[in-house]
Amino acid sequence: MASLLATFIASAPAKLGVPQEARPTYGSIIGIKGQGQTMKVHAFLGVDPVIIVGSTDLQWQTVEVAFSGGKVESAVAEYSSLAVVTARDKTYVGIGDLSGSGNTYPSGLAMTVTFSSDTDMDDVKINFHSPITAITTNDQATYPTVAFSHLPNGYVASIVQDTQLDLYVFAPSIEINTVELSVSNMADMKITPLIDHLRAIQGNDKFGLAFLDGLHRSIGIAQAVPIASCTEALTPSAGGATWVSILSDETPSPSIEYLTVIVGAIFDPPPSMPANSCESCGVSTPSPSPPQEASLPLPSPSPPPGASPPPSDANNDGANLGDVPSTPAASVTLEAEGEDDGSGRPGIAVITGSSAIAAVLVTLLVALTVWGKKLSLPKDSPQVSKASTSKDEAPQSA
Repeated sequence: MASLLATFIASAPAKLGVPQEARPTYGSIIGIKGQGQTMKVHAFLGVDPVIIVGSTDLQWQTVEVAFSGGKVESAVAEYSSLAVVTARDKTYVGIGDLSGSGNTYPSGLAMTVTFSSDTDMDDVKINFHSPITAITTNDQATYPTVAFSHLPNGYVASIVQDTQLDLYVFAPSIEINTVELSVSNMADMKITPLIDHLRAIQGNDKFGLAFLDGLHRSIGIAQAVPIASCTEALTPSAGGATWVSILSDETPSPSIEYLTVIVGAIFDPPPSMPANSCESCGVSTPSPSPPQEASLPLPSPSPPPGASPPPSDANNDGANLGDVPSTPAASVTLEAEGEDDGSGRPGIAVITGSSAIAAVLVTLLVALTVWGKKLSLPKDSPQVSKASTSKDEAPQSA
């Protein structure tokens, strides 16, 4: 399948719905923030904006990254043969083999960068405006350097699926409104959002991810964390409705200027789930409604000039978006431990699940049950008779 996909891509380069000019080399640099003050920087390279790791990708020779919002304290290359170069102003890191060997390295983790203790990691971003940020190869004539500083606004985005089949999106300094992909294997594919209130809209050959309520739309889709899981590895289609739209109040809305899709990235360990992740997604979900045959009526702005808009369906006006199943509440399981010993004390309830509200309701339910039992007991019941509190027998605890 990978070789067939590579042949298909080579014969029909993907435009990805973004009017980016054709070029012989495409690349992506993404950063994933880890423990403490660290960021893992991954670099991917290929001859097409759809890069299949281990199949259609190229090897890189050097990776250089400029950062904004923080000061670099140190950096460690993933491969020991690589030298690390940092700038005096602590905003730049470059790695490469300075021995003259011409060695190249595979797409994936390139380096781990540590920032100063006074750096607010929320502010740290890869700077695509800088001419420093680039990926080079050992054959510049055939595969020129991938750089980004020529872009008017530096709006760079990458949609990434890792080897765990989780989906991510990266777009530094940009708030993301929607993510849309055209894929050729949608027939057996199921997309499950991993963030509360995020919805997946599936069609015959495409799917989209978006918040459909006004409150969550205003905060944008989380980046550099799993946002959805897939049941299969993606086989992105050449061209079609693949793009990332920007959340903006501007009219017209700004557009992504450089987009890549990465399939098969290795994240070890995988990034943590976002704070508003859907705890029960994929665990205890009801049977979903049939996939919508739609033109992905997502709340996205008009496509950028020159882009190929998603195929429309005159019979779908977005009215069925309310049919997307809601995220179920976390499940609660009660297990009775031990039999009633005749003292009127109920068995111990073990609560499994993460819902604090459910736990409170269970506690109230148990208390009401015990109270109800006492009200239903006859007046001469042995459990409340004076004989059970004689001096020769210690009273039973309530």
